Amino acid sequence: MPVPFVDMRAELVALAGGDFVRRELTSECAIVLHYWGCPPLEQGVHEAAMATFHHHFVTNGWRSIGYHYHVSWPDGAVAYVGDVFTARANVSGLNHLAIGICVEGDLKGDIPDAVIEGVRCAIGSIHAEVVRRMGDKGQFVYGLPIYGHKEFALPGHGTVCPGPGGMRIVEALRVC
Repeated sequence: MPVPFVDMRAELVALAGGDFVRRELTSECAIVLHYWGCPPLEQGVHEAAMATFHHHFVTNGWRSIGYHYHVSWPDGAVAYVGDVFTARANVSGLNHLAIGICVEGDLKGDIPDAVIEGVRCAIGSIHAEVVRRMGDKGQFVYGLPIYGHKEFALPGHGTVCPGPGGMRIVEALRVC
């Protein structure tokens, strides 16, 4: 069953007054899973992504939301929040290589199948966007690895993100 999908890129660029720096995507890039350790928001993916945007833009003073995709809990709805051809703020020192997907919630218990499907949908959207914009030169995107944030982080930038539940999502997607 398809998950709900909303493209919020233009809205967030307008709110932030600009976007992150453009970058080239190459076969060295990777998909990196994060979690936003907040209680799941019941308002829907748009409102949840806006809360993340507010935290990143207003509280942290970042250029905009630090991820490329936001997946809501428990329905797996997906918001496309940052152009995959921009280097965002999601893996310190490696933003030029990371395509970030953030799952809302603490991911400590059972992970609903809909959330895993939402992350799978976000990855499918990454594939479609890269191939649409790069043509045959973008075929490498189908082979990009998926990591948990803690696996992709540089030494000395330790994190528990995406937590045990997030790593279960990563492992489930690696066997697909």
